[in-house]
Amino acid sequence: MTEKPPVKTIIPQENQENVTEIEPKAFQITTTYRIDEEKKVPENTLCHSVSECSLYGDSQLEKTHWNVPIPRVEYALDGGGNEDLENGKSVARYDVVNDTLLPVVKTDLTAEEQKQSEEVFDIFKSMIPKEWRKYLAFFYVYKGSGFSAAVYNDQEHPLEQELFFDIDNYNDLKQYGAYYPKISIIETMVHEFGHMFSLSPDQRHLDFQGHKRTDFYLNGIKSDGYLRAFYQAFWKDIDPNWIDFASVRTKDDERFFYEKNKDNFVGTYATTDPDEDFAESFKYFIFTQRNDFKGLPYEQKILFFYQYPELVLLRAQMIKEIVARQQ
Repeated sequence: MTEKPPVKTIIPQENQENVTEIEPKAFQITTTYRIDEEKKVPENTLCHSVSECSLYGDSQLEKTHWNVPIPRVEYALDGGGNEDLENGKSVARYDVVNDTLLPVVKTDLTAEEQKQSEEVFDIFKSMIPKEWRKYLAFFYVYKGSGFSAAVYNDQEHPLEQELFFDIDNYNDLKQYGAYYPKISIIETMVHEFGHMFSLSPDQRHLDFQGHKRTDFYLNGIKSDGYLRAFYQAFWKDIDPNWIDFASVRTKDDERFFYEKNKDNFVGTYATTDPDEDFAESFKYFIFTQRNDFKGLPYEQKILFFYQYPELVLLRAQMIKEIVARQQ
């Protein structure tokens, strides 16, 4: 689970004066996918088709902690996820140039915290091919923010993306992943990468000026964008007020919504909004073997990513690097 503020590419919500109640409602996932297993993936030396790359990724997972199904995270929605960066203190900023961190521009980090911060960034960059994070320009380290990590798309500099990590969470995440070195840091970074590529400048209309979150998913994301397709497949039948007026939802509303629809989501945090659902589902796509599927509705969200040969290859590449790092 990654506790983080909303990705700030999303535009402000419209006036909420007339919204007094949002009723959590049950819905059904009706989208189903039949994957073309023989479809060719982009040229590479690892695998050549969706089927080949899928099997390669699954075989590599057998060498890791993820050789058993990744557990669905269910927790009380009683805090976390709604904090903003301003709640914490920025203690360091690194410029990312030529795939390396330049000397710290500003720092209140101890030597050990600086080492930990650079280790987190190294985990992130080592498992993700460079072309998939080409817009990453800054790496910020925070303290006391209440989130683990975040991705920020600055509208004033639309071709630059920023990655944030709260160093207070380093030891907590490491302890949470005690059964496998740094497992939770890896999962957190995979989740954040889901935000990074789905909201990259290649995926968005950079001049979009809408005011509703639902408008952003339908019109702010390009017609062939991953997040737009995900929204249309899995969120179009959900009351748009649930998304557009998220700030007036109560924690009881969110609990009821999850209980009514738990088979539709990989975990509780995925119910937050389409962004978090996409990023959490992407994490399960990376770490779930195809033969672990149980026939539940939320598994269609994992199969969603298998439509895209480039993402199936990306999964194989990422798992290969994660395994190599642990050896």
